[in-house]
Amino acid sequence: MATTFAVGLISKSQGEKFGPFKNPDLLAFWTPFLLVHLGGPDTITAFALEDNELWKRHAFGLVFQFRAVIYAFFQSYPYKKLWPPTVLMFIAGLIKYSDRTRAIYLASSSRFKESFLTEPDPGPNYVELMDEYTSKIEARLPTKIQMIPETMRVNRIENPKERKKLTDLEVLQQAFKFFETLKGLIADLIFSFRERNQSGDYFLKRTARAAFKIVEVELNFFFEILYTKATVVHDNFGYLLRFLSFSLNVAALVVFHTIKKKEFKKFDIGISYTLLGGTIFLDVIAFLMVLRSDWTAVTLTKLDHPNWVIRFLKEMLRVDRKRWPDDPRKKLKWYSLCKIQQVVWRRWSESLSQYNLIDYCLDPRVEW
Repeated sequence: MATTFAVGLISKSQGEKFGPFKNPDLLAFWTPFLLVHLGGPDTITAFALEDNELWKRHAFGLVFQFRAVIYAFFQSYPYKKLWPPTVLMFIAGLIKYSDRTRAIYLASSSRFKESFLTEPDPGPNYVELMDEYTSKIEARLPTKIQMIPETMRVNRIENPKERKKLTDLEVLQQAFKFFETLKGLIADLIFSFRERNQSGDYFLKRTARAAFKIVEVELNFFFEILYTKATVVHDNFGYLLRFLSFSLNVAALVVFHTIKKKEFKKFDIGISYTLLGGTIFLDVIAFLMVLRSDWTAVTLTKLDHPNWVIRFLKEMLRVDRKRWPDDPRKKLKWYSLCKIQQVVWRRWSESLSQYNLIDYCLDPRVEW
């Protein structure tokens, strides 16, 4: 709402011949930064699942803001000095805003369910089978149809001494594997008994601590595809758009710096540099978060090609780094440092809010 009001205020100010702003060209340059602001951070796109169902409203808002920014551009048409950096920032802002709209659309219930549906399996061709069977019978060939039932494997409880301790990277890989297998449950889909037995057999071989680690990372993947931009960032097209957006921001800063700005006030120039620097800084922070994310670690470990670039990225990003400290209470002098590390790099708030029915029933203010 505040961004929409700001775009309207800029357009109105440009329409006033003797308004308080004397540089319509500079105002048009500030307008695309509002699109960048509307794109929002990568870490949050929705506060509830119902927000994803409003993707049409976000798409309409994208079209509306696009028209408002274009209108602000043409209001400053006589002043063409800042048009090159303005166009660059406009494209970057459009990429940011469209990323958020696309992430909300992909997380909506209908589209999310459609992404898991495959072509229906018609099963065996019984007409062809019976024709072949009949032809062999007529040819007096030994023929027999035998139905082999699918066997149900019994889970075997493993000996606790046989349980292998997993590294943090193996926990991450197994969590992503189960996430890929079970994410259809969010869309009310079912999975086969093979997948159920596979999951059960695997967790019987794990310790309780390892099992909870796997579930924690798996739930984090679920959270990110529903409430963040993970689905539009962590793919080849998303990486390309991020690189393009960052390049456009840097190019806009360089072009703006090379333009002579004698007719502009120093304060307005300072605001422009602040907006450009802040946008680039936020892009750098977002890029570092993408590099340190679990998605990037899983992607790099899945690439087994003997490529020196992949090996260099694995070493530089420390893909095999330790993600859970080993009982920091054993080293009391490092306990505070480990707690700080846990707060900075933790995946979630480590708490879940729930309704306490007992407290509600025992509350004396409740009238029955």
